[in-house]
Amino acid sequence: MESLASRIRGLERSRGIQATASPVVVLELVAHLLDDGDESKRCRNAIAFLANHVREDAEKGHLHMVRSDSELVCHALFNVRIEKAEEIRSGLGRLANEISRTSDGHVDPNWHEFIVSARVAKEATEQSWLEEFKAARLIVDPWAPDFLFDGAKASVHRIAKSAGIDLKEHQLAKVSAKFVELFTVTAELGRNLYLSFPPGNTINEAKFVNSLWDLYLSYAFGPSHTIKWLPILFVTEDKIFERALHAARASETVQIFDWNGYKKFIGL
Repeated sequence: MESLASRIRGLERSRGIQATASPVVVLELVAHLLDDGDESKRCRNAIAFLANHVREDAEKGHLHMVRSDSELVCHALFNVRIEKAEEIRSGLGRLANEISRTSDGHVDPNWHEFIVSARVAKEATEQSWLEEFKAARLIVDPWAPDFLFDGAKASVHRIAKSAGIDLKEHQLAKVSAKFVELFTVTAELGRNLYLSFPPGNTINEAKFVNSLWDLYLSYAFGPSHTIKWLPILFVTEDKIFERALHAARASETVQIFDWNGYKKFIGL
């Protein structure tokens, strides 16, 4: 597994590509470490591969990871740091690095509390979104002129509250307009969420949750649709990004690949 990750990393670097992970993906995998049997083993293997793939230095063990949604938004809109979010991202990186360095993917028991908290946070996020969405889709028109702005207000309010930032109504309106401008791909994916699960249809909860985490991943595309002003090559099996990228006029700086297409692109 490590040799394959190293081979991919070498092919990427020869093409000027820096592999980078998202804390959203690591969180999803870590939350399943508490599962029984094969599912837990598959997640340990996936975490190990991810760490070996995005490791910057074999000795130091630093992993390349983008910031989380709350970190990105608070930096872009308020120019503040969220220490708790940074600590969680750092913990996810350290855990992934540790798992990748054990021959059997063994997880130190000292990580148990951290893993439990990650699972609780993941499940709570999914459940609250699902409940809110079931109610909102009955009254929300995804093609309404104010849809993106209203969605941005909800996102900004949630993230500002988590960071301890109190916004008055006029401040929230101003910052939400800025959110739509900077995080257009995320805003458009919010529209896609409503189009994918229209009223009257039974919600496939597994598909909804997958789309929800896709939305969280998309924060990495803003504000410039680049990472450190470099184009983004985004590898995913999900097809929902193309429409959002087109609507956000981000297709020039973000390329979407499925896994087979990306292997061909790097020459694997």
